[in-house]
Amino acid sequence: MSINKWADAYLFPESQRHLECRAIPLDFQSKDLDANVEELKFSIQRIFLASQQVIATISQILAIGQGHANVHYSSPLQVVGDTYKSNPWGAATSPAVLLTGLAGVGKSECLHALKLLLNTSNRPIDMPMHKNMPHVPAWFMSLRDSSTINSLLRPHLELPGQCAESLNERKSIRVDNLLELARRASRRDGTCLAFLDELQFQSLGSQANTRVTSMLLSLLSLGPKLIYVSNFSLVHKLKSRRQEDRQRLLAHPIVLGPEPADSACFQELLTEYFSVRPDDFALLKKDDAELIHRYTFGIKRSVVSLLCLAWRNAKASRGLLAKVGLDDLKLAYHSQSFYSYREDCEDLWRWTMGETRLREDLINPFGADKKSPSNVVTARSAVQEWKRQVATAHVHDTMTPNEKSAERDLVAHSEPGPNQSQKVVRIKRNAATKQSMLEALEQLKC
Repeated sequence: MSINKWADAYLFPESQRHLECRAIPLDFQSKDLDANVEELKFSIQRIFLASQQVIATISQILAIGQGHANVHYSSPLQVVGDTYKSNPWGAATSPAVLLTGLAGVGKSECLHALKLLLNTSNRPIDMPMHKNMPHVPAWFMSLRDSSTINSLLRPHLELPGQCAESLNERKSIRVDNLLELARRASRRDGTCLAFLDELQFQSLGSQANTRVTSMLLSLLSLGPKLIYVSNFSLVHKLKSRRQEDRQRLLAHPIVLGPEPADSACFQELLTEYFSVRPDDFALLKKDDAELIHRYTFGIKRSVVSLLCLAWRNAKASRGLLAKVGLDDLKLAYHSQSFYSYREDCEDLWRWTMGETRLREDLINPFGADKKSPSNVVTARSAVQEWKRQVATAHVHDTMTPNEKSAERDLVAHSEPGPNQSQKVVRIKRNAATKQSMLEALEQLKC
């Protein structure tokens, strides 16, 4: 049994159920269809399952925290002495950990699961001459609402119940003094991991590269292991930095990718999505999962948008009792509302087929595997299928109403019912003459 209480906070739990957020059946509070769509989208978005890839990612990050604790918290007496030093973690710094992936694959969801897990491990620890010392295994920071080092670090340094005058004084604290206070506080509290999310809010503008790099290097100097989350587009910008910056910020990437179409994790996720409105979705077969994956590249955010658009189309066109089927998915995929997702999806499928031109925000900066997320056969069939559907849609749009009606009649007569017997007519392979061809034609009419 481990006697290092700081390292024990980063042990992976035996059960992952408490990390997950399962579906809750939804009863709509409004009769307005658009309001219902928003409720449906929110209910599906909150679902989070611990897939094999998610478990591997969380396990790796927790192991990093545990290793950091074992290195720096082997002696409680040493921790007490180091807390009062100006540089309590020592001079050496280790490279940051980068969690990256396509937008919408679930990076922030992984961070939320880690936050739930680590926030339950903050039991006080007794040290020599210091009783009930606070234990904060991780700091979680986001650039969604904060844009400066002061605003990011101050919440982790302030004590509960501080007066307004004290808070105002902290706003103007010098960065070097702030970093020194943060080093002492993190060392005292056993904080071995520091997370930074929503970097895309600082990635715009001509000076974004320099600004983001400076912020990351400042946080890297604190002492806790820095884990920051970024989309591919920002990582490509960081790759243009100097060697010393790249070695500190890009040396330890963790790439989170879409789940493959044939994986049990993807099919379980879809089943959970459908469970929000189980009477509205008639999509539970393997072929349905493959089609949804083909239309979304397996990206969770795209899947949620596709399902909600398909649900609205079904209800608006066939009434409130309509069930969402494959035709609704196809209409949603070709709709204007799904345009940005469709464009990204088709570009990604082209990339898997060998297309060399692709936007940087869709390319894995650390070497994209063109056979991912599924095998080449699946990718080829997917590309051919959407090309055929696009061509069919263009032809269908140019038809007159009479031509569309005639097309439906032809399809109805050409597709036999499930119980309709079919007769195979054999044609003798004699020498082709005009008379034999006419006789063959008469047999086909029978």
